[in-house]
Amino acid sequence: MSFNSTILITGGAGFIGSHVVRRFVYNYPDTRIVNLDALTYAGNMENLRDIETESNYVFEKVNIL
Repeated sequence: MSFNSTILITGGAGFIGSHVVRRFVYNYPDTRIVNLDALTYAGNMENLRDIETESNYVFEKVNIL
C-alpha cells in the first residue's frame, strides 16, 4: 500500500497515547502512523491490540532520549 504521508507519535503505548494513535489510525487510512514508545512504566502493548494488524500502523520500541 502506498501512503500519502507519515505521522510519528511518541509515547503511543500509554493510556492517553494509545487513544491518540487509535484515532489517527482509523481517521487517516491513507497515512502511515508510526508509534514510538520505550515501553517503560506507562507503556502497555495491550492498549494497542485492536489496531496492531492495521495496514497503516507501525510500532517501534524506541527510547528517544
